[in-house]
This record gives sequence, C-alpha cells and structure tokens, in this order.
Amino acid sequence: MQSTDTAGALARVEEASGLNAATWQELVQPVLRNVAELVQSLPASEAHHHAQPGGLWVHTCETLGYAVKFRSAFVLPPGRDADDVARARHRWTAGVMIGALLHDVGKAVTDVRVRLYGPACQGMSWYALAGTMREAGATDYAVSFPPESERDYRAHQRLGALLLQKLVPSATLVWLSDDKALLDQLLQYLLGEAHSDNPIATIVARAEAESVRTNLREGPRTRFATARAVPLIERLMSAMRRMLAEGGSLPLNRPGAAGYVFEGEIWFAAVRLANSVRNYLAANESAAGIPGDDKNDRLFDAWQDYGACLTNPDSGRALFGGRIEFDDGIGSGYDLSAMLRFPLAKLYADSTQYPAAMPGRITPLVPVDTPHASATATSPVSHPDVPGQARAKPTKEPDPEPSGPMRISDASASVADDEQPHIDPPERFLDAADVATPDQLVTSRSATTTPQTIAPVAPSLRVPTTKSSATAVPERATDFMRWVQTKVADGSIPYNATGAMVHFVRRGEATALLLVSPVIFRSYEEDLGTSDGPPGLATQRAFTAAGWHLRAKGGKNITSYQVMRSGGKGGNLLNGFLLLEPERFFAPVPPPNDRLVAWNTTPADAKEAS
Repeated sequence: MQSTDTAGALARVEEASGLNAATWQELVQPVLRNVAELVQSLPASEAHHHAQPGGLWVHTCETLGYAVKFRSAFVLPPGRDADDVARARHRWTAGVMIGALLHDVGKAVTDVRVRLYGPACQGMSWYALAGTMREAGATDYAVSFPPESERDYRAHQRLGALLLQKLVPSATLVWLSDDKALLDQLLQYLLGEAHSDNPIATIVARAEAESVRTNLREGPRTRFATARAVPLIERLMSAMRRMLAEGGSLPLNRPGAAGYVFEGEIWFAAVRLANSVRNYLAANESAAGIPGDDKNDRLFDAWQDYGACLTNPDSGRALFGGRIEFDDGIGSGYDLSAMLRFPLAKLYADSTQYPAAMPGRITPLVPVDTPHASATATSPVSHPDVPGQARAKPTKEPDPEPSGPMRISDASASVADDEQPHIDPPERFLDAADVATPDQLVTSRSATTTPQTIAPVAPSLRVPTTKSSATAVPERATDFMRWVQTKVADGSIPYNATGAMVHFVRRGEATALLLVSPVIFRSYEEDLGTSDGPPGLATQRAFTAAGWHLRAKGGKNITSYQVMRSGGKGGNLLNGFLLLEPERFFAPVPPPNDRLVAWNTTPADAKEAS
C-alpha cells in the first residue's frame, strides 16, 4: 500500500462506504490485506491498462472506490420493502466491495508467470491457488508474461470464486451468507455467470470500466522490462506519425484525401485511416496483434480510449460526420459520415511541424446513429437523393479474395436506413432495343497492381473510340467518358465515397468500374447544359450503344452492388453500368471499395425485396 500510495484512497473508500469502524476493520480490512498480500506488485496487464509495477493493486483499489460511489445510486437489496433495505444495506455494500476486490484477482494466475526466490525456492514457479508468495518461502520474485495464445481471459474472471475462501475470512462469509440472495449474486458474478439484472455485476463492471478508462487517458506508461507486447495505441500512433512525415501515405487537404486539417484538428475518413494504418504496419513491421479489417471498431476504440481522438458528445463514440467543402475552383463538396478527429498536438510534437489548414472548411453533420461494431458502410446523414439505390434482402455472391493490399472502404455509398429514398427504376430510360442489343464480350484481366497511396486518378488513357470493327462509338458516349475521367481526376467527382456516382468494385479477382445510373448521366447533361429531352436519357442511350459495359442477367444493362454493413449485414443497393477493365479509362486504377459486393438479383427484384 505504501509503494502504490493507495492508503489515502482506501481511507476515502471507508468513509464513503457508510460502514462503521468495527465492521470495516473486522470484516473488510482483512480482505484488503489478503488481496494485497496475494497480488504484491503484479501488473494488471502486460501492455494495456495499469501495466506498471503494482498496477493490479492500484486497479483493484480504483475499482473499489468507483464501486462504492456507484453503489449509492442503487436500492439494495433489490425488491425488498423499506425496512428490509435499511437492515441489509451495509451487508450489500460489503458484498459489492468484495466483488470489486476479487474481480481481477485471477490475473495473478492466468496473466503472469512468476518465479520465486528464497532459501527454499530458487527459481520455483508460483501458482497463486497454492498460496501467497511468502507462504512459499519467497523473499523475491521475477515477473514475465505468457504468450497471448496461452492466456484465457474468461478463466481469470472465474478464478475469483476459487480464491474467495482463501481471501475472505470465514467471519465475513458468515456475515454475508445471512442474506442468501446476496451470496448467490456475489458467487454468480465471481463465477462469470451473472445475469443482466445482477446489481453486483452491474456496479463492478461499470467501476472497472471507469478505472480502465481513466488509466488509459491519464495513467503512467511504465511497463515491466520483461513485457514483450507493445501497446496497440503506441503502434497506431507511431505509424500515423511516420505516415504523415513521409507524405503521401495519408494525403491531406485535397479532394478525395484521407484527412483534412481544420481548426487545429485533422479530420480523417475513419475506415480509410484504419485500413491505411493497418496496411502500413503490415508492410513495415508486422500485422500481428492488429485487429483485422472486420474489426475496425477496435482501432477506433483504441484511439478513443487513450484520448488520441475526440469523443462525439452526442453518441459517446469516436465517429463524427462532416461535410467537406473546398474553396472555389478546387472541387465540389461532399459528405463523409464516419470521421475521426485528431488534435494536431496528438500527432506532432512540435507545433512548427503542423500542416497547413485545408483550403476550405468542414461542417459537422447532424448526429446519426452510427453502428460501432465495424467501421464499414454505416448509415450516414441524409444526402441529396441518389436515384438507383434500393434496400433489399439479398443472396450475395461469396466475397472474392482481395487482389491488392489497400482498401478504401470508409466511404462506401449508402443512404440512411431509416428512410427509403425515392427510386427511379434503373431501366426507366432503356427501351426494348437497348436491352436487346447483343452482349459485348470482354475478357476480364486481373486488377493492376496499385501503389499504397492512390491520388485522384488521372485521365491518362484515351477513351476507346470503337466498340467493334463495324460500329463506331457514339461521340456523345466518348465525350461523356472524357468528362468522367476529368472530373474524377480533379476531385470534383469523388469516387468510392458516400453518395458518389463512381465506384471501383470487385468483379471476381479483377477490379471493375461502376457508374451509378441514371444520376451520373443527368449530372453530365446538367453540367454541360446539353439536355435535350428527359435529363440524362440521350447520354445514357449513347453510352449503352458504345457497348463498354457488362450486361447483367437477362440482357439487362444495369448491374447491382450491395453496401455491406456492420456484422456482414446487407444494406442498400447501388444500381449502375459496370465496366470491366477500368484501366482502359484510368491509370492507375484505385483499389476497389470492398464494402460493395456484387448482388446476384436484378434491380427489378431488388425493389420487390426492399
């Protein structure tokens, strides 16, 4: 207690508990001494919270203090009349305290390896269930850590029950057992079998979480010399700093960039950041210990828990929505529904190294309920109506194996789940002659290798001018594709972004280009002021006649892709023209948006399934 400076905190706990001095000294104080004797100066973790010498005891005391504080908000015992509550309240307070004291004591068994040294135990392994270190004759001990594969998190949760009789004196157990419900709920919690209505489990879990949260943000970063694991947050932040210093890995302040500097913060597209950092670590260090791309929420949690990024006060989570707007002549504005906000001081040690602010502004979007389970195509704030999207319950094709290391999936196209958008039937502009045109046969090649960082693609390739030796491509179709190339290259048309009209998607092992219809044809005619008839119709027909796209089932021109949401759930559909071999139009070809998955049902069926 002296080495960890916890005596004062325990005195405050005694005062806050409401127990009289005799009860504290006779029934609670012995438990404190026994737990302290058992855990000595062991850490609570190898490289996470309270990893310093004495960390397990400090964490135990903090959890105890928070538990006593939170207990005051509960009427205990539950479901009893007022007189019974008055008689039993102190006993239940003590039960909560013992739950807090024993909640992590099993870590002394499962999470560390201890060798004892003394006259009778030179280098002997210590097993906490056999007794304390001093009972084994030790005067000194050495701490190391087992490999992650040998640890059982749930085991340490259950060991509190096994250590109960060793650490809690019989007089205390007899006193608690006078209320059978109390002892039952305490044992259920210590065995890891508590139900959601168990007040001891509820209070202690909340208290532990508060201790962990506070330590991650404010606690020391000291670790044992034998700790081999590097904290996840250190790897993430180190990678981000190197990527920013190298330039290009995390492009800033341009249309389609990974991040935007605004008012002393960098707003990063959340999933793009997570995927980029993961890929960087895999390429330059190791991917070991880094959560996979289906667990981006763990990366978000790490940044948030350690205070590296800001917390959204509306949701209590790390994600924000923002509208990115550039100064005139740079690019069109667009919304990003999942962004992380990092104060510049967290990323740069010297303020003279801060990057310049973006040429524009970021406007926070109205809060939305963003799923936290996976950083995927989350439900963003509402966007301008995008025709060609529908909700569906699909039967999707199996996800193909990735063909490249980088993924840009933070801005998967989607619309809000709680509102069905207005849908223009995808085939509305197509007449019978269009649908009956013979299929254009194109042999798919593997996607070209792309660099780790993709800038807005440049229109470096000429638009193919003939679809066959016999039939010329309509000039209007060629002009349209040149317009798409130019707008994507200068960033005025974002790609792989929420609400975007252009997406690079997977088609088997290759990458294909999806042009969302009919909105992209309408936008072209509105931009050039060339509409003659229903907006977009003439351009869509010319494009169809060019024969660059892949026809879907039944000879239809429209192909559907589905936005995959948290936990692999299917979301909205994007309907459009699918072009194989996008390298005919763009070089380099950006990585595909892996949150868009080919859907094997026609758009007409999708409407019925929604």
